[in-house]
Amino acid sequence: MGKLKQYFDSNALWLSMLIGAFGYRWLLPLSPILPWLIFFMLFFTFCKVNPLDLRLHKWHWVVLAAQIILSVGSYVGVYMLTGNRVLAQGLMLCFIMPTATAAPIIAGKMGGSIQNLTTFTLLSNFAISIIVPAFFPLVNPLAEKAFWPAFLLILRHIAPLLLGPFFAAWLLRVGYKRRMKKEFVLSTTMAQIPFYLWVGSIIVLTAVVTETTISNFKFQI
Repeated sequence: MGKLKQYFDSNALWLSMLIGAFGYRWLLPLSPILPWLIFFMLFFTFCKVNPLDLRLHKWHWVVLAAQIILSVGSYVGVYMLTGNRVLAQGLMLCFIMPTATAAPIIAGKMGGSIQNLTTFTLLSNFAISIIVPAFFPLVNPLAEKAFWPAFLLILRHIAPLLLGPFFAAWLLRVGYKRRMKKEFVLSTTMAQIPFYLWVGSIIVLTAVVTETTISNFKFQI
């Protein structure tokens, strides 16, 4: 059993996608719970992090700047070379996408710093929510021209999934310390929960993507 678990943990990404793709008919009804899987995945991850330990480092700004430069540069370069606005916009979006919410989990699983990746995840998501509404109307004539409606629309989607679990974990940590007079620490077993919630998210998300792809393919035929 231990070897089977170790194999699954080491190959979780492609196995999860495989399960989601082949079992999409049965897994699709679970799609409404996807936001909750992400919420609790982040909640348990943030339970490992003391908010007072979160620090912005120079490399955070360097990576964010590189991301913006690559995004703008790829759009300008591809559009000038090919004249294909759609291709240029697609490549631009590949670079401008914010850091995935699962990044701190994967970093922790690989022995990296959860604190650093949590800080960058928060910075990246909120920075992109400002940059995209400001920049995208310049490259897409059909995009919403007003900054604030677009900014608030993006913020409405990312804020609950990022700030909700962050502050819930913080309140739990503060309440536990006041009541128990010691720092809150997740047990070894509970520390594994975010990883398996991430696996569940990948399975359900792959099922949704598979169903959408097949539906569109049938529609085109």
